[in-house]
Formats: sequence, C-alpha cells, structure tokens
Amino acid sequence: MSPVDITADDDKDRIPWVKEQLLTKGQAIFKSVYLTKDQVKVPVEVNAITIDLHGDQFIMAVVRDLSYREEFDNLLSAVEMKYRTIAEYNYDWEFWQTPERDFIYSSPSCERISGYDAGDFFGR
Repeated sequence: MSPVDITADDDKDRIPWVKEQLLTKGQAIFKSVYLTKDQVKVPVEVNAITIDLHGDQFIMAVVRDLSYREEFDNLLSAVEMKYRTIAEYNYDWEFWQTPERDFIYSSPSCERISGYDAGDFFGR
C-alpha cells in the first residue's frame, strides 16, 4: 500500500505535481485528503523529501492531521462572529487599550457618545 492508495479520489489530480516537485526540487509540501480504512476523509498536510540512503533513493514524509485545525478554525470563526456582532451593535462604548494606553479597538458607539469616529482614537 502507498499514499496514493489512501488519497481521496478528488485529490488524486495533485499526484503528478507532487512527483514533479520531488524530482526537480527534492521536496514537496502540500495539503491533501487521505481516506481512513473506514473511508472517512481526513485533511492532512504532507511534507515530503527525497533522501539518498546508501545509494538508494527514498521518499521520507511527515503527514500531519489537520482535522483538529479545521474544527478549531470553524469554532474560532463562530466565536469571532458572535463577539463582532455584540461589539458592533453594543449601545455602550467599548474600547481596548494596550498597557501604553494606545487604542487597539473602539466600538462604533464611540461616535454617538463622543462625537469622534472610532478611527480618530488610533495613532495618538
């Protein structure tokens, strides 16, 4: 069995490119989709290099499971959207400052309360 055997069908069109990269550059870093024994698709990142071992050529690869990252990115996007909605529609003026007292966020309500646009508070 080889990595080609577990590559999802809709991702197999990348294989010629990977072979070309390995032949010409000796390395290929790419994202792919592998299939588990139960045919579950798993997004992965592959870092493959060619190595010479006692005169024989081999490909050494590290395959990293990205499914947790996709789940985390989706969760982070959902949380960010909730926060942004709350911040943008909050009646109160909310702002964040660094320890040096530079503004890094000012809600749109600042204009209603102070008369200044949110952008006026940056770069004092």
